[in-house]
Amino acid sequence: MKDKKPVVTSFGNVAASGGYYMSAGSNYIFAENTTITGSIGVFGLTLATKKFWNDTVGMTFDTEKSHRFADVEALVRKLDPEEYSKMQGLVDSIYGDFLNVVVQGRKTLESTEQAHEIAQGRVWSGEEAKNIGLVDEIGGVEEAIVKAAELAQLTDYNVEVFPKKKSSLEEFFSQFGDASIKMAKAILPESLMKIIKINQKTKLSDQIYTRLPYDITIE
Repeated sequence: MKDKKPVVTSFGNVAASGGYYMSAGSNYIFAENTTITGSIGVFGLTLATKKFWNDTVGMTFDTEKSHRFADVEALVRKLDPEEYSKMQGLVDSIYGDFLNVVVQGRKTLESTEQAHEIAQGRVWSGEEAKNIGLVDEIGGVEEAIVKAAELAQLTDYNVEVFPKKKSSLEEFFSQFGDASIKMAKAILPESLMKIIKINQKTKLSDQIYTRLPYDITIE
């Protein structure tokens, strides 16, 4: 998709593990200096709770299964060596896929071996991630928008924010369901709804606004 429509990613506070996996294929990645970045790794987890059930609850287990590994995920007993080996093989396979996604997306990394050197589940600050090729530039959403327009060769464009933010009124009534929001719009004066919409509009930006207690109409 990125060959037809440029994809630019902006990292916030955290872009790790699955977050980095999703964004690795972007044309360009921005991160803040302190963004927690990376965590390129996979781990598997299993529990052996048989002793708890036996000693604390007084429950025992009998097993009937139609396949050698049918109860691997029962979380009751420890894995035997063969089961452990298969589980580890699955984890290694997923980790290998993760590394391939990173190498294919980040052209600064030439091989999965090179990606493995900076992966292994470790996390980096945004600044460190830039130095090792996991991100392209330090910056935020505004810089990412400008870069996206540049890559798409656009000079005239609009920015849409999704999902659409709810007004203060909608946030309040959403606790009681959509029907309540519709009811509020029906009973509140149009002038009040207009003020609420204006306030909502200003919330889409981090800039500071001064709101006059009246509207100016130029005819």
